[in-house]
Amino acid sequence: MVQWRFAVLAVVSLLALGAGLVAPHLHAATSEAAVSRLQYFLGCKDGRASVSLMWSGGSPNARQQWVDLSTQLNYWVPGTFSGSGPFAADVASYDWTGLASKSRYYVRVNQLLQNNSWDPSETYYIDTIDCTPRN
Repeated sequence: MVQWRFAVLAVVSLLALGAGLVAPHLHAATSEAAVSRLQYFLGCKDGRASVSLMWSGGSPNARQQWVDLSTQLNYWVPGTFSGSGPFAADVASYDWTGLASKSRYYVRVNQLLQNNSWDPSETYYIDTIDCTPRN
């Protein structure tokens, strides 16, 4: 509980300063519109990590979009990642909970366009924080 409160206070402090946590390794995608900016906040709950994702730049006319998450950097081979969705085109955030702490995850936002083609964002990585319970 203390770790969760600390994470919330850290997020509030960042927002109060007018700054979001934008990792330096994240940069604009070159796809049509899947994501041009990805921000995230990290937290802990019950010894597991959580990531709150926020993105912009998606096509307002997308049929649907998905957030994909993997522990492997393998070009999104089917069966090696988890997807959450479908989300409407106007959705631009998602909270992924229950992740392993001190782990690297790869994430992308993938949207289905009106012509039924998929438009994935670049692959980004996120390193989760240590959520080991302390007594």
